[in-house]
Amino acid sequence: MGRLLVYLGRLILIVVGFVAAALAASAAMHLFILPTLGFETVEAGPIVAGSVLFSIPFVALFVAYFALTPALVVVAIAEIWSVRGWLYYAL
Repeated sequence: MGRLLVYLGRLILIVVGFVAAALAASAAMHLFILPTLGFETVEAGPIVAGSVLFSIPFVALFVAYFALTPALVVVAIAEIWSVRGWLYYAL
């Protein structure tokens, strides 16, 4: 029973990490795109506030959709080989 809880906890941690990574990637995409659209710093405040509420989670769904299959492969290999280093996941 204890080993099952360890695997369940690890699975929950992987899912939470994947969701956080998708949200972070979406936020980074928004930060890179916003200056190229020609908005000045005065106009950027309300635009960023609106994008935080709707656009970042919406784009995160697409990021997560396209990143799910490669992420599953990487996580499966890491779990089989017991790789726990941050460098493996970063690469």
